[in-house]
Amino acid sequence: MLKTRLVFLFCVGSILLSCSKGGETIDVNSQWKVDVNRGLISGLADGQWQPKVFTAEILLFESLDTADLTGTTKPDSVLTTTSCFNCIFPNPFKSGASFSFNFSNGFNGQMVFKYVIVDSHMDFVDKGALRITGTSYPNIPLNPSSSNLITLTPALQPGKYRIYFTLSAASNPHFFQCWGNIEKMQ
Repeated sequence: MLKTRLVFLFCVGSILLSCSKGGETIDVNSQWKVDVNRGLISGLADGQWQPKVFTAEILLFESLDTADLTGTTKPDSVLTTTSCFNCIFPNPFKSGASFSFNFSNGFNGQMVFKYVIVDSHMDFVDKGALRITGTSYPNIPLNPSSSNLITLTPALQPGKYRIYFTLSAASNPHFFQCWGNIEKMQ
């Protein structure tokens, strides 16, 4: 009887251990330094803050896919013409940091900004979904369109993290995908 119980406990323990994360880690140490005016102080050509196509990372957003996309529209494009168009600013930050996006000329509409912040072990530390609005400015030449300022105040301990984010519309969930390393200071 004791032998049967030991075998049973060994099997259960093996199953539980095999269900845990595979020890996956990511490098959150390479930080782009960005000032409060979205000016790039230092950054690398390492792919951060550039449009991506998430494969396995898209699973991070499953819990946020219940966000209401009613009435949202996708712009023709999300502009990425400068080195820090889609990055968080400032970085590093103390309590809050912001995003804003530029869209194709003349775009007026709403979409949903979804974000997930993870630590170096890919453990969730913060996540959320916010509705944002793109507004065009017809009195300015070329009729540019930009989003409202998106300010995040994540409840993070001081340290280095990675933020994954997407823009979603009813016609095309997660049509824009990006990531970058962030740092919260004391």
